[in-house]
Amino acid sequence: MTTRRLWWITAALAAVAAIAAIGVASAHDKAGPHKKLFGSRWYQQASGGDYDAYMTLSTSQLWYDCSSDCESRWPNAANAAIDDWNGQDTTVNFDIQPDHDIYYDVNIFIVDAILGDSGLLGIALPYDINEDFCDLDDCTIYYGEVYLGDLGHTGPYGTKAQRTGTTAHEAGHIISLRHESVNGDESVQYPCGQDNTGPIPHSIMSYNCADPVAVGGLGENYVQEWDVCGVNHAYHDPTIGYAGCGGEPVPTPTFTPTKPPTFTPTKPPTATPTPTKVATDIPTPTSPDLPTPTKPADPTPTPGSDEKAIKGLEGCTKNTLPGNDDDSTELVSLPFSANFFGSEYGGVYVNNNGNVTFDAELEQFTPSELGSVGLPIIAPFFADVDTREEASVDLTYGNATFDGRPALCVNWDGVGYYNRKIDKLNEFQLLLVDRSDVAPGDFDIVFNYDQVEWETGDQSGGTDGLGGDSARAGYANGVDVAFEIEGSGVNGALLDSNAAGLTHQSLGSSTEGRYVFAVRGGVPAVPTSTPTPEPTAANTPTPAKTSTPTNTPTATRTPTNTRTPTPELLTGDVSCDGVVNAIDVAYILQLNAGLLGGLPCAAGDVNGDGVVSTLDAALVLQYIAGFLSTLG
Repeated sequence: MTTRRLWWITAALAAVAAIAAIGVASAHDKAGPHKKLFGSRWYQQASGGDYDAYMTLSTSQLWYDCSSDCESRWPNAANAAIDDWNGQDTTVNFDIQPDHDIYYDVNIFIVDAILGDSGLLGIALPYDINEDFCDLDDCTIYYGEVYLGDLGHTGPYGTKAQRTGTTAHEAGHIISLRHESVNGDESVQYPCGQDNTGPIPHSIMSYNCADPVAVGGLGENYVQEWDVCGVNHAYHDPTIGYAGCGGEPVPTPTFTPTKPPTFTPTKPPTATPTPTKVATDIPTPTSPDLPTPTKPADPTPTPGSDEKAIKGLEGCTKNTLPGNDDDSTELVSLPFSANFFGSEYGGVYVNNNGNVTFDAELEQFTPSELGSVGLPIIAPFFADVDTREEASVDLTYGNATFDGRPALCVNWDGVGYYNRKIDKLNEFQLLLVDRSDVAPGDFDIVFNYDQVEWETGDQSGGTDGLGGDSARAGYANGVDVAFEIEGSGVNGALLDSNAAGLTHQSLGSSTEGRYVFAVRGGVPAVPTSTPTPEPTAANTPTPAKTSTPTNTPTATRTPTNTRTPTPELLTGDVSCDGVVNAIDVAYILQLNAGLLGGLPCAAGDVNGDGVVSTLDAALVLQYIAGFLSTLG
């Protein structure tokens, strides 16, 4: 199993170091699986120990303290995680605000490296009413902070899905969820779905559930029913009950937080402006000088046959992009060299939202005019595909043979739409077919459609998959040339319910539902039997899947030194290596967990109270993170 971890940090038992992860499981009074919870709770408790609708946590826009290019990688991923939590049947709601304020309930920071360690993915930090870093097992929480490490998300962790999983995992800690698939002190990790008591449900809080498949995990980067169960235990609302728990409540911790009578929190204004589309200066697509098209590869069906457009080719399902929203593959190699608008390509990025791109992955979910995307793109059905539900078939892809020629095949063969909707499903396919028999770099683009029931995701202005910013199909060079199939962007035009919809028509083929474009000399030729549609006005790129804009401004306030007053501190260098770092935190935590009999250096009593405790670890941690300017 990988040594890279989704770290959580508390002043109780936690580890933020390259040595160990330590924690304490809540006690259970009967056999069987029980959700592991911290003892602390947020201040918003209603009467009788319940939370009712009081667990609305004001959440700031994302803060950025990282290299400039990191800002393009995180908004969609982090927002998808918050959407995932907000879409669950729980008391908790992360209420995204339109601005930045360190005194909102929850703040999420994107940094290059956490504690100077580029291998750390994320941490969660709770604070009490005095703005002091506090113990998640004995604290009334007034502020929660999540730090996400951009440099940690590389290699197998460098996908949008993994960034989403890290955000959801750390948000789970903020709302009192412990790690899963571990024993009581977290010294032993178990496979996803297991712990020291036996089988348990899967959870976003389990490393081995959420880690990438490439490092031994299952790649389950989403909130699960077991997580819903835990939140509904920690923050019980009688009207919701124990959703996610299979009908059997789990024992709750005995700690009951009380709201100090001297403090009345005031909720910042919650009015959030509705995102609006702003016209952008997109070059008007112009048709190039098209060469005379040569006949593309397309076996002629027998007249009167019921041949489906989608080809069940061997290899089309060889690889799978696991169920997700807005994710992409890494670069997928083509089985030939493709000349697309004068550039030679050996691979494409396959994007869940119904398209492939050549220069980079595309997370955009609301379809805009293809000429506005800014990347070379081939899109059989650019719309907000969501394959997270079991009834929605995962995207598959692989090398295949079409009409005796090498091809890349991509299947969206029964996919739903955002947000986890499966009442309507679409079936379509993309083939990129080698035609080097004509000239080097030549290839055919083949769109195949068998079923088109929806056109829009919920966050793209649609209702039940219809209306709003409708799907688009075609291609573009990313600069100034684009073509879209007639009806793209027009409500209802591409659907099966329209007699002129995609499954009822064709281009360059006699098979209904098949559209073939011969790319010769780098230029796709539009079949002469169909007029080229006039380009439509461009929509601007996507609003976020929350009620807030995606173009989050860079933080103007520095979050350091805003929380804990600096006490009189000692050195903290318990490892005797001359520096104070995460290793010292780990030593102190392991000492308090009983895993060490002593410390290499007697420098752990940072707060001067005569004992070395987890509070000292918290102070060292805050110093490393920049919250404290000195340690003695």
